[in-house]
Amino acid sequence: MCSIKILSLILLIPVFCYPQGFLEDAEFETGKIGVQVNEFGRIRIHGPKIDNKTQIDRASWLISVNRNNVFDYMNDALPLKSFQLADPPLKSGYEIVGSIYSSNPPIVVEMSVYGWWAEAYSIIKMSVINNADNNIATYIGLEIIPKTESEYGNESVRVNNGNKLIEIFKKEYVAFKFFKERGGFTMHFNDWYYNYFEGDTTLYDWLTNTKHDTLYKATVTGSILTFGIPGGTIKAYESTTVYLAVAYGRSRTEVEENIAKAELSYQTITEVKNGEEFADSFSLMQNFPNPFNSSTRITFTLIDRTYIKLKVFNSIGQEIETLVNATLDKGFHTVEFNAENLPSGVYFYSIQTEENTALKKMILLR
Repeated sequence: MCSIKILSLILLIPVFCYPQGFLEDAEFETGKIGVQVNEFGRIRIHGPKIDNKTQIDRASWLISVNRNNVFDYMNDALPLKSFQLADPPLKSGYEIVGSIYSSNPPIVVEMSVYGWWAEAYSIIKMSVINNADNNIATYIGLEIIPKTESEYGNESVRVNNGNKLIEIFKKEYVAFKFFKERGGFTMHFNDWYYNYFEGDTTLYDWLTNTKHDTLYKATVTGSILTFGIPGGTIKAYESTTVYLAVAYGRSRTEVEENIAKAELSYQTITEVKNGEEFADSFSLMQNFPNPFNSSTRITFTLIDRTYIKLKVFNSIGQEIETLVNATLDKGFHTVEFNAENLPSGVYFYSIQTEENTALKKMILLR
């Protein structure tokens, strides 16, 4: 009886069969996060170091052409240009570059992975080239197999709708966030099962799913996650590009701080002046981090050059500080709020422009 129980437990452990690689992984360590990419484009995340703990066993791209044709790692990815460290790196401290392709669907995926010394985040740039004679309407996303703290199973996943990111955690955290996200993001949680990837219709339904819970708890077998965005229409022989951040942290606050830092690095590597690529709508974003200790960042977007006031109030409506009282250009703006001399509690920040107003709550914890 005992041996049967042991066998049952063994059968529940996920065994991941991947395309067979022949080359060593390209990799870098920043001192706070480790990243590896194999020749088929599989991204593996370690925190804080490669020889320390694996956090994500596999993050790989999903690209839908239609419900019956989805590019995925297990069935379609083939090496084109081997992934290797750029020497010298052009836009960051570390860069891994390379490409993969598929004949059906006929696409090429070019990828660059950026890292910065002593930072616990990485930014991934991915360009999809449509090699078909016809246009394709796509969803683009990641298929994620967590191995949180070097063990499969029992991880939790939280969807942070306010900051448009996902967090995977036990005691330690990994977060993912798309930049240039428009039209909302998609999310699906599922318990891992053998050969889940054999049906493109299943992957398509997961990748395009917009109805999801905000918290998921995996079983002992672990989870399969998909996280994506509408990719729009890619014309024949043209391309589209997406950017994604992944960050590691020992707490929720820390990982969200690292995602916020990644946003600033994103602006640097894409040379977005005042974040104009984000400025298709007015918005006041949730501060990072929140809750916070001493200081936090407040970000907002403006669709036109306009006069604004950005103010902070306490819980009874008394004005604490005016952070901005000026005319600003269209685009993405970030302001730091220093609360070093304020007591713990609930505070509010508001923005007022010539045509819009918005208010959000933040929490100061000492």
